[in-house]
Amino acid sequence: MNFLSTFELVINEFKKHSIDFAVIGGLALHQFGVMRATNDIDFF
Repeated sequence: MNFLSTFELVINEFKKHSIDFAVIGGLALHQFGVMRATNDIDFF
């Protein structure tokens, strides 16, 4: 499974259906310079 393609697919579906969301967890920490190995995407 391609992580980036899956992420883009989910985000596009959220937007298409006007679903508000936030990325949380290990993936979100990357935006703050914290590197944490993760194999999932957490949404709120």
